[in-house]
Amino acid sequence: MKTVFSVLFISLSVFLFSSCTEKSNAGKAKLQIALVDAPGDYQEVNINVVGVEMNWSASSDQGWETLPMVERKTYDLLKLTGGQEALLVDTDIPAGSTIHQLRLILGDGNTVKIDGVPEALNLETPSAQTSGLKLNIQQDIQEGLLYKVVLDFDVSKSIIETGNKKYILKPVIRSYLEAQGGSLKGTITPSACSNAMVTITGPDPSTNTISANTNAEGVFLFKGLDAGTYTVTAVPSASSTGCTTKTVTATVTNGVVTNLPISLQ
Repeated sequence: MKTVFSVLFISLSVFLFSSCTEKSNAGKAKLQIALVDAPGDYQEVNINVVGVEMNWSASSDQGWETLPMVERKTYDLLKLTGGQEALLVDTDIPAGSTIHQLRLILGDGNTVKIDGVPEALNLETPSAQTSGLKLNIQQDIQEGLLYKVVLDFDVSKSIIETGNKKYILKPVIRSYLEAQGGSLKGTITPSACSNAMVTITGPDPSTNTISANTNAEGVFLFKGLDAGTYTVTAVPSASSTGCTTKTVTATVTNGVVTNLPISLQ
C-alpha cells in the first residue's frame, strides 16, 4: 500500500531562465523538486519514493496530478547530506496556472538500520500519516521561470523508537526557497572528530534552531537560511576520543555559501 506524506511547509524558489529559451517551452515554466536530509544517528534510513503529486488549477477548478519523476527508487536519506540532493521531479508546467499543494508518496519497504543490529528493520508508518494537513500555497506560475522546492527530511525528528526493535516513521519535512537566504557549509576536523552533531541558532532562536549530523567526510550543510549571525555548536560523538565541543559564530549572507571549518581539538 502506498503511503502519502503531506508536505506541510512548501516554498518555491524562482529563477530566471536563459534569454535563449527554446520555442518549445513557450507558455511553460519549469518545476523541480529535490530531497535532502538533516540526518539522525542511524546507519541507514531507506525511503522508497514512488511518486510526487501536485494539486493545481488553470481556473477555479482544482485537481491532483501525478508528476513525472526523474527516478522511482529507494533513497538512503543519510547519503543526502553535505550538499548532496536527490532530484525527484524536473518537468515543465503550464504558465498561467496556480500550484495549490504538493505531496510526497512513499511505497513499501521503508527501513532503518541501527548500530549493533546487522539487519535492516522495518520502518512502520501509522495509518494516521496517510492523510494530514495540507498547505494552500496559491503559487501563480509565470512563463519562463524555474520554481524549485527543496524538501529537507529531518530524520532525527521523524523516527520514533517504541521498543523491542520497533520503529515508526512520522515524517517531519522542512521546505525552503533554495535561492532565498544563504547557506552555511563546513567540515569538522580532524578526521577522528568528524562524526559530530552540529546545531545552529539565530537570528531568531524560536524559528531558526536546526541540527544535523555530519556525513562520512565530516561535512555539514544548512541551506535556505535567513541572513544574519548564527551561533554554531559542534558536539563530537560519544565514540570520538580526544575531541571537545566547540561553539563559534558565523554570518550568513543572502545568495552566498558561507564556509565554516571547525576543529574539535
